[in-house]
Amino acid sequence: MADVFVERRQLSKDVALTWDIAHHLYTRHSGGLVVILSETPPTLLAALRKQWLKVIAKLITERSRTVEEARKRLLRRMINAMELLTFTVKLPENISSTDRGVYILKRSDLPSIKAKITTMYITDNVDSKPLESLIVSHGLIVEYEGPPAKRG
Repeated sequence: MADVFVERRQLSKDVALTWDIAHHLYTRHSGGLVVILSETPPTLLAALRKQWLKVIAKLITERSRTVEEARKRLLRRMINAMELLTFTVKLPENISSTDRGVYILKRSDLPSIKAKITTMYITDNVDSKPLESLIVSHGLIVEYEGPPAKRG
């Protein structure tokens, strides 16, 4: 599909996968259904949730240092939305494309998803081409390149 964007990201030696996903997801979390493919979903969930809370803490600090009232309101709305975002390794039965949440799944869980995905992060060596049919129009697939040890 020509209307699915694919972004290939290479981690530097000092950047953890979860740090990179949390900071990238920060810009896309309000867009709909997010799926992260991982070989070890529970491990990634714990580390990613911790990084997500650190991103929220940075925004709280920024809000407390901000003088402009309009900017403070915007940051408060962003923080509220980020705090309400759910992270899970279990896929609900009636998931729809309008659901918001981050689902960390194994590749074998993908056939059970009937809804279109807005953003998909691929953390293991999987070809993204066959997965494009699961993505909404103008959705995004983020592929992480490099050795698995650096990505884990």
